[in-house]
Amino acid sequence: MSEELAKKLKPSHSSAPRMYGLPKIHKEGVPLRPITSMIGSPAYGIAAYLTKIISPALGKTEYTVPNSSSFVDELKQLDLNGSEEMMSFDVVSLFTRVPVQEAVDVICDKLAEDDTLFERSEIGVDSIRKLMLACLECRYFLCLGAFYEQKEGAPMGLSLSVVLANAYMEHLEQSILTSATLKPTLWRRYVDDTFILWPHGDEALQEFHQRLNDFCPSIQFTLEREVDQKLPFLDVLVQRSEGRLGTSVYRKATASNVYLKYNSSHPAAMKAGLIRCMEARARRVCSDMSSVKEEKSKIRDVFVANGYPEPFIKRAMRRRDASQTVQGEAAARDQEAYAAVPYVPGLSERIAKVLRPHRIKVAHKSKRLRGHLVNVKDPVEQSKKKGAVYEIKCSCGSSYIGESGRPKQDRLKEHTADIKHGRCDTSATARHFCTCGGDLNPFEARTLAIEPHWKKT
Repeated sequence: MSEELAKKLKPSHSSAPRMYGLPKIHKEGVPLRPITSMIGSPAYGIAAYLTKIISPALGKTEYTVPNSSSFVDELKQLDLNGSEEMMSFDVVSLFTRVPVQEAVDVICDKLAEDDTLFERSEIGVDSIRKLMLACLECRYFLCLGAFYEQKEGAPMGLSLSVVLANAYMEHLEQSILTSATLKPTLWRRYVDDTFILWPHGDEALQEFHQRLNDFCPSIQFTLEREVDQKLPFLDVLVQRSEGRLGTSVYRKATASNVYLKYNSSHPAAMKAGLIRCMEARARRVCSDMSSVKEEKSKIRDVFVANGYPEPFIKRAMRRRDASQTVQGEAAARDQEAYAAVPYVPGLSERIAKVLRPHRIKVAHKSKRLRGHLVNVKDPVEQSKKKGAVYEIKCSCGSSYIGESGRPKQDRLKEHTADIKHGRCDTSATARHFCTCGGDLNPFEARTLAIEPHWKKT
């Protein structure tokens, strides 16, 4: 491992992972999905690096689907013989139940067979294994002021956990499906959700279900069967009709249909983009024009209910020439610079207009009230946050403005040491103290702002 890579991966001034819960409003009792925020933790940077290395070696089996679009395209080519039943096997709490050691072994075996590994990694399989195990030791978290440890599985919130879950599921399904005497006509999986066509009846289904649950004690599957010849998978509703499988957009029963309000303080382009995105999904997911028209009608009704004028919705849904759009936008992006500015109605549009001739594209940042009122994680102490912009005031009226990529308290200790030891040649604060003789106390520094992207130049 090069010195540069080692420096990049070595944790510095890390903070504890923080646990919070997201309510599953579509399930009975509204249970919480536990999420561990790993941002700033010792494992965060290493996990991101490993995920980038490992991901290209996964997802190459015939059983996985990358997204709902490819799933719909595959169903269009499929003919039913009349005996298949649609059903879904879903894993219970996959991330927190995945056998870590076995998943690491599976990944290392795949990497050992990957001839392209050296093109994206300067470290070998043995080093990757050690780094993975080191990351997965970081399973402690802070919640409501107390520290806890996750005893099994991988933290839900660590990027590496997705890789582990996918790798182990590939191993499980390949082992089961290649050895089964009676197997599904079709088995497609996205992370922990599966869609299958089963042609062998109930008795054989129960045996197959038991084989899945016996493969690993911690990985258990639940079974959902089609209802009224319909079954949801991802955001797709699959429906059997005349020996074919038709598809349309799926919405959960708990869907609120509450989107960005028309009178909210957001750019008009963002509101139009939201409509276009949903209309594009309708064309991508729906298998026939009647389903597309029905979905577009639902989209109109949803946005009218959110205060959008019908002419605005109609303009947003109007399709542009795809070939001109793709070619023109790709060429423009190669030559454009970007600037992110807070959105102020009226003013931000004028700023964008002034910058446009200079090929600077403005990205409008809108503030959400929820971000100011709600914080589901344990807060990080202000003095321990990285990227603090701070002001040290002197009694003479002068000020020193500084920024540190480390916690502010660490940087202030250095300012204090510089003043104490009179390091006037290397420290602006010490030089001012020596020449001014005023009252200058770095620990009375005031935080002006926190820059979350302090690494960017």
